[in-house]
Amino acid sequence: MSSQGPAIVHYEVYALDGQRWTLHARFRREEREDALEEAKSVESTLGMIAKVIRETYYPGDNTSEDVLVYKSDKNFKPRPQVTPVRRRAYARGQTGSDSGISAPDFRGRGKPKRQESSTTALIKLLLVVAASIAIACGAAAIVNNFVMKLPGYGATISGDQASLIIFVTFVAAFLASAVPLAFSVFDWRNARMKPMQPAHPAPIPAAAVEPPPPGTARVRD
Repeated sequence: MSSQGPAIVHYEVYALDGQRWTLHARFRREEREDALEEAKSVESTLGMIAKVIRETYYPGDNTSEDVLVYKSDKNFKPRPQVTPVRRRAYARGQTGSDSGISAPDFRGRGKPKRQESSTTALIKLLLVVAASIAIACGAAAIVNNFVMKLPGYGATISGDQASLIIFVTFVAAFLASAVPLAFSVFDWRNARMKPMQPAHPAPIPAAAVEPPPPGTARVRD
């Protein structure tokens, strides 16, 4: 190897994602033990096969040399993994372009909640209204039968008063049945109001968009 310029040494931790080795984290020359601990953490917490590579880069002739420092035991059994989501990862103690690399996020995400369609909600609403009307009609019929028998007991009541009593009974019975049915059929706790969006959002100035740090994910076969 060329001796022009000091060699750059760092340690890279890889996780076996399916059939490919994916870069998980990068450490500096003096952080060898941290790299080994991170590889063991990948095994214990993520249940994935891990390895540590010591990479030496020679800027004089733009070449590099890789040495395997650590690899999971052959008897290690990985756990089934969810599809990883890539995120930005940085080596400890490093900032800027020297540490900007992409690494997967192996944390599983929860399943999205199923949302009711508008047709299903409308059908439920119609069923609640129909059931409430049926209950209210039954209550009004009972009260009407009672009012019709009042003259036989010596009580006098006008037609307008009888109609008002029956109407009030119908409304009260409808509300008393519709409200509990609506709360039992619809899940009001998970209801969310969507925020209003402007019709024409203002464009974002080009100067306000911060470019991502250089560096791309490195995947080893």
